[in-house]
Amino acid sequence: MEIRWLEDFMALARTRHFSRAAELQHVSQPTFSRRIKLLEEAMGATLVNRQTLPLSLTPAGERFFDLCQRVTRDVREVRGQITDMEAEESARISVGSTQGLFSHFYQGWASEVGVADRLQLNLKATSWVGEQFLDALDNGECDLVLCYWHQNLPGATGWAEVSTSSSLLLGSGWCR
Repeated sequence: MEIRWLEDFMALARTRHFSRAAELQHVSQPTFSRRIKLLEEAMGATLVNRQTLPLSLTPAGERFFDLCQRVTRDVREVRGQITDMEAEESARISVGSTQGLFSHFYQGWASEVGVADRLQLNLKATSWVGEQFLDALDNGECDLVLCYWHQNLPGATGWAEVSTSSSLLLGSGWCR
């Protein structure tokens, strides 16, 4: 059974006419009739009294109509919630950090600058060393890296400049 079948049934219940309901659902009338028949087969009951004009719902159809309204409303609501969750997730910044920096710096720093709810720690990163952080940035495993770094480490050239004040310059901004 498909959600669109429920929507088809609700359109039929509202219009009481196969052709008008099919038009509302943007399908041909034979396709629409087939869907309603499949729905009745799936439910194991006749839902539409085809002997009346305009069409009417059987008692089983009336009960099923109530269910269809609840189910489609719930599906729309949950679909919206999922869309919101995915938008929130995509707005998060994935952070790679060493275990020591995570334990002693990251949590306090993220709260202090007001970004804790937008940052998501990449737990695999706590076991990374050296160039693995840069590789993770390169291949999209994380968006931001907090790690100890020294300018003489392999791969440091071209990625970061370390100043004497222990700040790290990335791109065009300073992180303190």
